[in-house]
This record gives sequence, structure tokens and C-alpha cells, in this order.
Amino acid sequence: PGLRGLLGARVETTGRMTEVLEARVRLWDLSGELQDRPVAGQGLVHWTDGTLTVEELSLGAGSNRLAVTGTVGETLGLAADIDAPDLSVLVPGAVGELRLTGQVTGPLSRPAIDGEFSVRRLEFGDASLDNADGHVRVGTRPGDALDVNLRADGLRAGTLSWNTLSVSAEGSSADHRFSIGLDGLPVALRASGHGAWHQDGAYSGDLQTLELEGPDAGNWRLDRPAGFSVDATAWELQPLCLSNVQRLGGGCVASNGSHGARWEVEADLPQLDLGVFAPLVPEGMVVEGALIADARLTEEGGRLTGHARLEVPSGRSRLDLDEEDEVLDFSGTTLALTAADGNVQADAKLPLAGLGHIEGHARLPGWRLDAPARADQPVSASLTGRIPDLGPFVSVVPQVADLAGSVAIDLRADGNLGATRVGGSLEVIDVSFEVPAAGVRISELGLTARNRSADIVEFDGSARLGDGRIDLDGEGRLRQETGLEMALRVSGEDLTVADIPEATVVVSPDLTFQIDDGLAQLTGEVVVPEARLSPRGIPEGAVSPS
Repeated sequence: PGLRGLLGARVETTGRMTEVLEARVRLWDLSGELQDRPVAGQGLVHWTDGTLTVEELSLGAGSNRLAVTGTVGETLGLAADIDAPDLSVLVPGAVGELRLTGQVTGPLSRPAIDGEFSVRRLEFGDASLDNADGHVRVGTRPGDALDVNLRADGLRAGTLSWNTLSVSAEGSSADHRFSIGLDGLPVALRASGHGAWHQDGAYSGDLQTLELEGPDAGNWRLDRPAGFSVDATAWELQPLCLSNVQRLGGGCVASNGSHGARWEVEADLPQLDLGVFAPLVPEGMVVEGALIADARLTEEGGRLTGHARLEVPSGRSRLDLDEEDEVLDFSGTTLALTAADGNVQADAKLPLAGLGHIEGHARLPGWRLDAPARADQPVSASLTGRIPDLGPFVSVVPQVADLAGSVAIDLRADGNLGATRVGGSLEVIDVSFEVPAAGVRISELGLTARNRSADIVEFDGSARLGDGRIDLDGEGRLRQETGLEMALRVSGEDLTVADIPEATVVVSPDLTFQIDDGLAQLTGEVVVPEARLSPRGIPEGAVSPS
């Protein structure tokens, strides 16, 4: 919501136009209400020969006060005093207190700043801080003193929280030291370095220390100082190299470019132990191995050129199960990105030793970084894979035994991002398994999902349960207007769904499942030609027949 209120004032203006404009504005008796708080104010400003002079300007809204005096032109000489114990009046949705006093003087192109501020109990949306204090003193000339000291406590933003943020700089504009500290979750940061403001407005320096530490990120440190520079038209970051303190690897990144015209980035990760991802994997799983990566990318005029590649020469995950560990070897996994002649291509390969493989490819002709998801962006993609033997997955599903069969996937997509045509098939081939708890064996299970047209998928499947056979057929489509539509029929005769000493159940279903206009409906019948229940014993408390 915006500001709410009703204001009134008496304004007196005088002026004349000769070779330059001269004007004088007097604000008398500003009054009214803002956010249900009384408003009052008065002021006098005048404009002469390109300079605005504020002789006096005082405003009040509730308990908040603002006072400004000084000049604004090619040279500044402005002073401000803000005392706002109730920010909710000035900023809808905000809560807290702000106090600020300061002066801005000197050339407009490079002013001197001298001020201090304090913030208490600030809240805005899902962000908040307990308190913040600081002062800033920056001169206009290279030899002028520079003194910056800022501290904030109790910062929160959504699920993130930090105990303390501190920023300091001391020395002169042309030669000073700086430091930054951030303590909390998800990561703590400590950095320091040397910097210099130049007469042309450019800033340069070197980052001499950098430490990152967190329960998920691990502990990382800067290998060597990294130089940097930035001005109104360009920037450069010399190689910034980090290493993991636990010797899990490290890498470097460098970048340079011109604002709005061209940029380059280079990154090298010679080796990173997959153990660094340990805090991110599920409990009971261990990831082992290493990955390597490198990238050389350039953007100019919205076009991307270069390459990026990630490879896992050795990698495996181990899941701790009750009876034995389940090991998944994914060594040889690669992910590559190539950009040339206005085209971008991505290729991914995931070999699963002893289990099968999955491959994906995507091509985006004429892709532009400044319009990455435009509706008319051409696209062609494929996803293929095969798991020739499902047997090794039996330990992941403890409810089944003697699992066999295979799965194959072959999907294609083309068109553009606004209207993509998807085709191909997904096949479950000759799957069989037992469910010991029910005494049932499912065999000859097959299921195929195949595109009949651009937006219709046909389903066809069957399986044997005991001496009976179950069949499934139908189709589905995804409409932009109404969402998912589906019609499936399941039928079978003499299906054994339980065969244990306590129960034998045989069913013959004939069911139709439909989804239309957001409504799911199941109709039909299930005939039970045979059912026998033989409890092992009569539960305690049961009443015997008389």
C-alpha cells in the first residue's frame, strides 16, 4: 500500500527570466495528515544561475522531523538532519527508528561526505535488523582523510540470519585500508584489502585476505592477493583464487568488461573433492570422488561465445542401508556448454556403472543473453537413457524382492519456447518382482507412454498377477487453457492381490479414471470372485459367538 493522507499548504512564488532564470518559492503553513499523523512544515528555496539554495526547509510528520539547508549546483553545500522515531509514517510497511545528520560539500562530480546515522528495530517485509550505527567521512581531494565505520547487529532476511555486519575503511581517499566482516548463517565472511579513489572517479585496489566459512559451504581462504578496478565505463577482476582449508580443492575466477557493452569471465577448478558437498546430501549417504571444471565465456551485444565444462572423472555415492550399502558409481559424468556463431548447445552424460546411462542434449539457435526466455526462441532437445537391469535397485525398495526388468526413455522436443512440441516414448520392459508381505508376484509388466501427436500421449500396458492378467490403456494431454486431461481404463480378471496364510484375495477390476477441467473421477466396478480370511488368532477382548 502507498502513503495515505490529505495535505494542504500556502505557497508564494516570485521570479524573473533574463539571461538566466531566477525563482523564489516560499512554503507557508504546510498542514494535514499522513498515515493518520499530523503534518506540518515550512521552507524557503530559490534558484539562481543554475544553483538551488535552500535557506530553510523543515518538515514534520507525526513525531518525525526533517531539516535541510544549503546549496545544490556545480558545487554542493548541503546539510540535513533527520529524526524519524516512527518510520511507518514515511515508509508504508516499515517499522523502526532512523536518525541521520550529515553534510555533502564540494564538487558535484566528487563530493565530500561527513555524516553519521543510527537505526533501531527496523523491519520491512521479511527483512529486519536489531540496530545499526555508523559514520562516513570522505574528502574530495586524494589526500583528504577517509574514515568509514559501519556496524549492524541482528540482521535477518527470510530464513537467513547474521549476527553482525561490519564495514570499515581508514586512511586517505587515494590510499586506504578496508575490511568487511559478516558473521552468521549460512556463511560467515571476513575480507580486507587496500583501495584508492582516483581523480577521474575510478576506484582500484587489491583484495588481500578473504575467508568464507559455513556449515554447508566449508572453510575457504584466498590463496594470494587479487587486484581489481572499476570506473564509469569498465571493470576488471584479476584472478581470485580460493582454496579449501580441509584440502578438498580450490579454483580461480577472473573477469573484465565494459558496462553494457562486453564482458569476459574465466574460471578454472582443477580439482574439487566431492566431500565438500557432504553437508548437502541426505543423511546416511556418503559422496566420494572429485570433479574438475573450466569456463571461458564472452558476451558482446547480447551474444555469448566460449565454452564451459564440468567433469566427474571419479565419483560414487554410498547409501547406508540396514543389510548392506548401496553404491552408485557415476564416474565419467560430464556437462558441457558451447556457444559460437550465435548458437548455444548443452550436452550432458550420466553413466551409471553396471546400471545404464542417461544422456541429454539441447540446442538454442540465435540465443541472446539479454532475452534468454523469449517466446520465439527456437529450441531442440533430446533425452535418452536405458537401465537394462533393475535388479540392483531392489535394495532401495525394501518392500519388494527378486526385481528384474528394464527401462528405456527416448524423448524429443522442438519448436520454440512459446510452443514446444514434445515427442518420443518411455518404456518399462518385462518387469517382474515379488511383494513378500502380500505373497504376490507381478510378472511380464510392460508399460509404454508414446506421443500420438504434438500434445497427446498414449498409454498402453499390461502385467500378470498370479494366474490373471491386467491391462491398461488410455491417453492424456496438457492443455494451456484447462490443464491436464486424462482418460485411462484398467481391466483384468482373476488377479491375485493377496496370497498369504491369513488371506487369499482375487479380484477382477474394470475401472475408468478420468481428469477433466481440474476434476478427477474414478468409475467402474471391482468383482471379488474369491476371498478367504484366516486370522492367526482371535484378538484379546473379542466376543465369542453364543
